[in-house]
Amino acid sequence: MNARPKKASPPPPQPDRLMAIAGSKANEVADEIRQRILSGALTQGQRLPTEDALAVEYKVSRTTIRDTLRILQLSGFVRRASLRIVVVSRPTDEVLHREVRRALVRHGATLHDVHEAILALSPAIAALAAKRATAEDIAELREILKIQEKSRSDATEFSEYFNKFTEKIDDISRSPALILLRGPLRHLVLSVSDFSVDDSLIERIKKRQYRIVDDIEARDDVSASHMIVMQAIDFREIMESKGIDYSAEVESLTDIS
Repeated sequence: MNARPKKASPPPPQPDRLMAIAGSKANEVADEIRQRILSGALTQGQRLPTEDALAVEYKVSRTTIRDTLRILQLSGFVRRASLRIVVVSRPTDEVLHREVRRALVRHGATLHDVHEAILALSPAIAALAAKRATAEDIAELREILKIQEKSRSDATEFSEYFNKFTEKIDDISRSPALILLRGPLRHLVLSVSDFSVDDSLIERIKKRQYRIVDDIEARDDVSASHMIVMQAIDFREIMESKGIDYSAEVESLTDIS
């Protein structure tokens, strides 16, 4: 008698599918635990209670708790130290960027939508940077531009220092909320960008950067805000000149796995 062929093992559930499988109650419990982590009530490296204890605390089944822990693990808020031990793990920026990309995909956002959000957030960040910058901050910005100038012939390296320049302005603003909002959006745009463009366009970007630094040093928050918006507009023009379609949905431009 021939043995029945074994059924192939099903593939592991994808993140979005897992979120759907988990159900609303698991998501609800995950949100509560996530808030405890963000508030500091649960700290980095702290061991979570057992599945049984969590089930009692939240008045749900162990199955729901297992799904809750999977959701938290996928979003980087917890990790398994062993089969039975789960500890708090604050998400990295990359985890945040991935979750933002997934949310944008779910809402059908386009690259144009992302650009609009950047235009809305950037002036506030530049204005705060102009008010809060120290002499050391200004010196660091000028050093980044100096190195960027030397990397002009290498598109990848130029992109790296362009990103460092923008990140430094974020840091100078000393506004964690604005940084968290703009960072993932900027990261997404840069991930699909191409700086191997006409020198005249790159020169325009550079002039904006030097003007932004001068405005920040002069505490001119109005001009700094205007210049950073113009830089974002220049940046879009450069990317569109390379064939990047701003009407394209985020889903077609990035890996969300």
